[in-house]
Amino acid sequence: MLKYSAEASELKPKFYKHYNSLDIYVEDEGDEVFYEVLLGRLLGRSIRVGRVFGVGGKANLLAKLDRYLKKPATRKVFFIADGDLDRILRRKFPKTDYLFVLGEYCIENYLFEENAIYDVMQEEASKTSIKDLKGQFAVNVWLADCVDTLTPLFACFVLIQKYHLGKNVKAGLGRFLSGTGIPVLDRAKIVAFVSQVRTSNPTVGDRDVDDALATVERIMGNTWRKRKRYICGKNYLLPLLRFEVKRNTSHDIKPRSFRFRIMKNCRFRSLSRLMEQIEKVAAG
Repeated sequence: MLKYSAEASELKPKFYKHYNSLDIYVEDEGDEVFYEVLLGRLLGRSIRVGRVFGVGGKANLLAKLDRYLKKPATRKVFFIADGDLDRILRRKFPKTDYLFVLGEYCIENYLFEENAIYDVMQEEASKTSIKDLKGQFAVNVWLADCVDTLTPLFACFVLIQKYHLGKNVKAGLGRFLSGTGIPVLDRAKIVAFVSQVRTSNPTVGDRDVDDALATVERIMGNTWRKRKRYICGKNYLLPLLRFEVKRNTSHDIKPRSFRFRIMKNCRFRSLSRLMEQIEKVAAG
């Protein structure tokens, strides 16, 4: 992918001023087109989003926001930050209309609309009715089970960040999969990982870790829909869903295409607050 110098990156929005009602910045570089299409669907024709700008992580995003707040530019701007685990870790964000922190882990968490998933499945299994697809694969039953299995892992990731234990949530899903052919999530591997973390730092006692894990799981919520907010859609839930679609349609969709196709079938009613805040800033 083409890389720009810091100076060139700062100038890019000026070249798109006729295509954007406001300049929207996101964390991830390389996902700009995904966001452009998603926001275009969300906002309709009333607000032009011809180009979105990825800045390479949350620290860069917040630094750019800070510079803007200290010295506002002539262009209207808007910043979208991932929710990650920040709410549980009680990390603070600037209180400004120019920043929207997602209520779930990342934008991919909003792709789990049941009808959108079945639409993509039917595109791959065109001789099968939606009714039959629902009969062989109950999306929300599967998703609830995934969330329940992953909850202890992501509670553990909270402690890893809190106590600086050196492991990273972004290291990948692969270590928690098993099976030949189409892999499945392995609960035993998650249990083993959590157990390893419990004993990895001698300054944190086992009882302290167990108490902290229980507290974090309680904060995450008492239903799978609430806990899903704290589980990474991009690197965990979405790849697992892709495996299940392959299992039930016998078609393997490339990861980026899979994400894009589901997005284009979503209605995004759960992102209404994001839409309203962008509209407010664009009108101001």
